[in-house]
Amino acid sequence: MKNNKKGFTLVELLAVIVILAVVILIAVTAVIPRMNKAKRNAFVDEANAYAKAGVEAYVASTMEGTTSTCFTVKWLNENYIDKKDTGYDGWVQVSVNSTTDVATATVYITNGKYALNNRSGSNIKLANVEDATSVTGTRPTSCTKLSTES
Repeated sequence: MKNNKKGFTLVELLAVIVILAVVILIAVTAVIPRMNKAKRNAFVDEANAYAKAGVEAYVASTMEGTTSTCFTVKWLNENYIDKKDTGYDGWVQVSVNSTTDVATATVYITNGKYALNNRSGSNIKLANVEDATSVTGTRPTSCTKLSTES
């Protein structure tokens, strides 16, 4: 009788599984931090878009004679960002330098995982993003009545 050994032994299969597990572990530990950084970068891009939309809304309200300086994220979504439900909450306050006539937006925004509190400027950076579940800042006293409130 011929002894035909076809296939792999259990030890060989286990060795392959262990090697694959190590490779997957190394790959996952390299990919997850990059995914998290990409999510934070996307949040920064969105915050910059809201800042720009806030300035545009301010300019439009000034041209209409109402001069609103505070805008909710929800209102900016509906009127300037053109997105449905983004999961973002917060507001944007616009101030104008009386000397240079340059409008600057101060952003208070969160998406439930990240938050920006009292960050102004036209170019918000990744370093400004904080881990948070809500916008912890309070509305500035000059921002007590939002353009969307009656």
